[in-house]
Amino acid sequence: MVECSSSEVSVYDVISLLGRLGVRVTPQRIIITKIILDNIKCHPSFKQIYEKVQEELPRVGISTIFNTMKMLTDAGVIKVFEWNGETHIDRPDPHINIYCKDTGNIIDLDDHEEEYLKKIINKLNKNNINVENLIVIAIANCEQDYANKP
Repeated sequence: MVECSSSEVSVYDVISLLGRLGVRVTPQRIIITKIILDNIKCHPSFKQIYEKVQEELPRVGISTIFNTMKMLTDAGVIKVFEWNGETHIDRPDPHINIYCKDTGNIIDLDDHEEEYLKKIINKLNKNNINVENLIVIAIANCEQDYANKP
């Protein structure tokens, strides 16, 4: 698995946001949120998040993890997308994901394309197409060095 850095958003910031939104913050939700944020740049699948949570909280059920992911999605902390039959977690800002066929990794292209993607969203919205979630995935054979970048 690719080594990933964690999200720029801290668990403390997310917990504060959830508290302001009136969401009950439990110890389980804090740990699940930390695991998600620590792995977000790897685009982990729901199954991978479940396995990591089970290592720390073996008695936490799948519904608690799912509900925490939904809560984080509704709060705008993460977004999710389907790829190859699995639900993956992603950061919420507009960016391009690259699926590397040769490694199976999903990586982010961070070359300041956010403004370009926002223009696409705005153009669609002006044409009465209400964009709820823009997911851009390029399918590629990546060079080994690039595919292993976080």
